[in-house]
Amino acid sequence: MAVDITQIQLTDAEKRMLAEAAERTGKLWTEVLNEALRQYGGGASASVQNGNGQDSLFDRMSRHGLLGCLAGGPDDLSTNPVHMEGFGNSDQ
Repeated sequence: MAVDITQIQLTDAEKRMLAEAAERTGKLWTEVLNEALRQYGGGASASVQNGNGQDSLFDRMSRHGLLGCLAGGPDDLSTNPVHMEGFGNSDQ
């Protein structure tokens, strides 16, 4: 069935959600919309899939804008020796 692109309409709220998702993920709104359509249709994701044919946790979190969303924490835990105590040490 052919789709007449001029007949597709979004509410203001849907346009806002699309714009926010694009800004959050750093992608164009067309990319966000394409990914959403692929998810809805059950097709393969744009991301590389792991060996069992499913998206990895990283892929899913990236898609939902959940990576890098922690505010106020250290940039890198490995820069603070307290967080690395005992890591790689065979004495413990």
